[in-house]
Parts: sequence; C-alpha cells; structure tokens
Amino acid sequence: MIWLFRILAGIWTLFMSYLLLIPGNQLKKYWVFKNQDKIAHFSVFLIWAALVTLALELEQHTKNIYWKVVAGAFFFGGAVELAQMFIPQRKADLFDMLMNVSGALVGYFIAEYFKKELFGTEKKLDK
Repeated sequence: MIWLFRILAGIWTLFMSYLLLIPGNQLKKYWVFKNQDKIAHFSVFLIWAALVTLALELEQHTKNIYWKVVAGAFFFGGAVELAQMFIPQRKADLFDMLMNVSGALVGYFIAEYFKKELFGTEKKLDK
C-alpha cells in the first residue's frame, strides 16, 4: 500500500508543479472570482501534504514526519514562488507562500486523521 501513496505523491507533485509554473494567462481564463489563486495554492499543497504524509509515515512510523512535510512545503513552495518571478504573467507573492504552508499543515492533519481512522495506528500496510 505504501507504494501506492508514493506513486500518487509523485504524480501529484508533477501535476501541481505544472499548474504552479505555467504562464498566468493560461490559468486566468478558468478563474471564477478574484484571488482564486490563493484557494488553488492552499488546495494543491493540502493534497500534496496528505499524500506525502501517508507515504512517509506508513513506511517510517516516526513522529518527525510533521517537520519533514512542513519544511518540504516551505522549501518547495518557496522555490515555486521564486520561479514564478521569471514566468510571464506570474509573480512571487508572500500570501501565496502562506497559503502553501497553511494547506500543507491542514493536509498533514487530515492525513493523520484518516491514517488513524481508516488504517489504525498499529497496522502495517506494506503486507
């Protein structure tokens, strides 16, 4: 089961990288209301953090996953924001960075909840 979360996390990382790094004019035609990009940043990092948390925690069974996920979201989100400075019609935004980390935090806690509720804390899923 761990391999499934690893594959999903990898696919999602590629997909979100594409969404976060394409020129802004290709995304804005789908926006329904102003600042929808903040919701998008929050949402993609929520899903990313949940998948990464499950992939790492089910394998390693350690309490340090929280800091790895938060640091990963901070550095990955920061790299995306820096890269957006060089992409047409995109700009770096500290509020986007805040949404990235906030989404990752919520995603981590959602993954923790589902891990305990669906899989139990004592079960190993790699069998």
